[in-house]
Amino acid sequence: MCVCASAADCGKPERSRMIVIAAVDDRFGMFFNHRRLSRDRVVTEKIKEIVGDGKLWVHPYSLDLFPDARSAEDFLDKAGDDDFCFVENRPLRTYQGRVKRLYLFFWNRRYPSDLRFDLPLEPFRCEKCTDFPGYSHDNITLEIFDRKDKEKK
Repeated sequence: MCVCASAADCGKPERSRMIVIAAVDDRFGMFFNHRRLSRDRVVTEKIKEIVGDGKLWVHPYSLDLFPDARSAEDFLDKAGDDDFCFVENRPLRTYQGRVKRLYLFFWNRRYPSDLRFDLPLEPFRCEKCTDFPGYSHDNITLEIFDRKDKEKK
């Protein structure tokens, strides 16, 4: 599944800072009945590669996936410039002005969900879309979105 073409320009420049990583189903579901929708060890390893030596913030619930990450209930508030945030159980809409890049892993399946990825994609442009085999999923899609109005340095 590739949603790159669906992101239209909204024309609202906002300050960008953190980098968000999330795993979603075909309907952007992330969480159901207080549990993550799915997990895949290949995705976890790819996220570790993406973060590299950077700072990764997670909610305490996600520490079982990333035990070396920084963790706090208010991790999205604590994240600084160029910090990575793995998000699976929190809404993001109120943080949209602070997001400079998105890494979205698509399970390419539909799961029941009661929490969906709510960050509008309109301010972002899909820069890369790749498929790869996972451990427990035959095909996973990674889409990387950059902010259309990112600041020039």
